[in-house]
Amino acid sequence: VLRFASTHTDTEAQEVALADYVSRMKPEQEKIYYVTAETFAATKNSPHLEVFRKKGVEVLLMYDRVDEWVTQHLLDFEDKKLQSVAKGRLDLGKLEDEGEKIAQAKEESDSKLLLERIKKTLGDAVKDVRVTLRLTDPPACLVVDEHDIGANFQRLLKAAGQNVPTSKPIL
Repeated sequence: VLRFASTHTDTEAQEVALADYVSRMKPEQEKIYYVTAETFAATKNSPHLEVFRKKGVEVLLMYDRVDEWVTQHLLDFEDKKLQSVAKGRLDLGKLEDEGEKIAQAKEESDSKLLLERIKKTLGDAVKDVRVTLRLTDPPACLVVDEHDIGANFQRLLKAAGQNVPTSKPIL
């Protein structure tokens, strides 16, 4: 019943079933990754996808309004958790090699003063400022905390006249 667009086909056609996605997962992949946005173009061009393209990992592209509600209730499929690529710290599990983890820790250590200065400058506009290796071209991106409501879902709730809990993005 559920069909999605995907980076596997890179087209707007919503033809990918979750079973198809799982059958193509890399052996060391533990999660089903997805990104949500208002349009297909916004999902396809999301800076959050860079590391997944680099590693050849498929990501579901969700841009229908109902997709936000689906992801709130469909937490796993065939014992694979669904994971938004725009939420929380990106944990690629076994897809990440030790070198990447060491490089991330070194970057965080080397950039500690800069991160503190940026966070102080931005003040209450952000929850945190972090170093990430998920980006290669854009200098920065915003994510929400693991259990916060995503930006697209916040827009949908506001458009429906609902109260939206305040959450600050992570730079």
